[in-house]
Amino acid sequence: VVGLYWASADGKLKQVRKPVLRPMQELPTWLLYYVVISRLEPDRHPFFPSTREYITAFVEDKAERWALGSRFKTRLTQEVARLQQDNEDLRSQLTQETDHLARLERALKAVNLPADGWNLQTELIRLRDAAAVGMDRDVLRSLQFAAQDILDAVARLHSK
Repeated sequence: VVGLYWASADGKLKQVRKPVLRPMQELPTWLLYYVVISRLEPDRHPFFPSTREYITAFVEDKAERWALGSRFKTRLTQEVARLQQDNEDLRSQLTQETDHLARLERALKAVNLPADGWNLQTELIRLRDAAAVGMDRDVLRSLQFAAQDILDAVARLHSK
């Protein structure tokens, strides 16, 4: 990178060839190693009394950074897996709750009660009133189980 120079007998230098400048993509590892080992003076790393101590500290720090990175990667992987499992659990619960709601709506339609735009507590009161005037006990029991399933599901969702 410095070109070619000839030294004459009287000590003068003559440039024979100009240096060729080439962009470096990255510093070769061997060159960096050479500079650190052979050319760094103690004043280049003022916090260390010798090159040996500087290199030792660098290697130990590198090992600590690698260990920290490894622990972080493991913990991050575990956290992502836990969140994915929580997501799957919630999807499963939502599917179950949707099934319970569909069963309740079918049961309400079976006894000619509106299945949409209703409040669960209001509908339970209407069911009790309907039972008082002679609703089939099996239908009433089915509706009560479905309503209880929905109440349990709502309580679980509100507790999260």
